[in-house]
Amino acid sequence: MKRILVLLSGLVVIAAGIFLLAHGNAVKKRCTEPATGVVVENREREDIDEGVISTVYYPVIEFEADGKTVSVTGSSGQNPAKYRIGDQVELLYNPADPSEMLIRGETGVGLFGIIAIVVGVIVSFVGIRIFIRGR
Repeated sequence: MKRILVLLSGLVVIAAGIFLLAHGNAVKKRCTEPATGVVVENREREDIDEGVISTVYYPVIEFEADGKTVSVTGSSGQNPAKYRIGDQVELLYNPADPSEMLIRGETGVGLFGIIAIVVGVIVSFVGIRIFIRGR
């Protein structure tokens, strides 16, 4: 039973990686309009990773879209904060939905998708080897 669980775990991680890549590519296709935004806040959120609580800072960016000021919280946070209040950032936003935007130069979910696929392939390979050897 454990042999199959290792293999299935690897396949699930591969599927998650493919989903992340597909989602990231879809967002990139929709976000085509360039703009310059200004960081107006670093929003704090508590993140729990392996039982450790840490504070992560997400930039809140304001920019002009179709003559209106739009305020969007970035999708990736860091500690320490990557941006300071007042920093200008180049971004691409979705003209149909300006609340969807990408900061130029940030990897987004695409990098996590690639990492997940690589890890999933390794775990699946280990699961296949264990399954074949019958251990």
